Amino acid sequence: MIYDSIQNIQRYKGLSAFMDVAIDFIRSKGLDGLSEGKQNIQGEDVFVLMNAYETKELKNCPSETHKKYIDIQVMLEGSERFGHAFLAQQTVIDGYHSDKDYAFYEGSMDYLLLTKGQFAVFYPSDIHQPGIMVAEHPEKVRKAVFKIRVV
Repeated sequence: MIYDSIQNIQRYKGLSAFMDVAIDFIRSKGLDGLSEGKQNIQGEDVFVLMNAYETKELKNCPSETHKKYIDIQVMLEGSERFGHAFLAQQTVIDGYHSDKDYAFYEGSMDYLLLTKGQFAVFYPSDIHQPGIMVAEHPEKVRKAVFKIRVV
């Protein structure tokens, strides 16, 4: 997992060719003008899902992993807590679904805050639990989730 300010995203170029495509897109195009939904950047190798939603209680936010894609999650508006754990420390509660590229887990997590202008990168070895309320009430957030094919 990587957790940083979007101002520093160029530091992570060179980790993979597909990640470089996403980083170049973020730096050159920006994200504010993109509409909700899926936007292809380089076919199914690199695309972004623009999401707007309300954060939820911890119990309503599943912990997940992906095998085919790395996530770069960029917070554009609002803030959310997210959980993180390493795959080896968790118990599968809903096995891998190859059509949607996810599996759900349960177990202990560490929690961080993702606020406007920050991003997190989750690899297939990272369980992540996005969308958790920061305070006692839901908050509207807008987030870009880049999907980077694992090679």
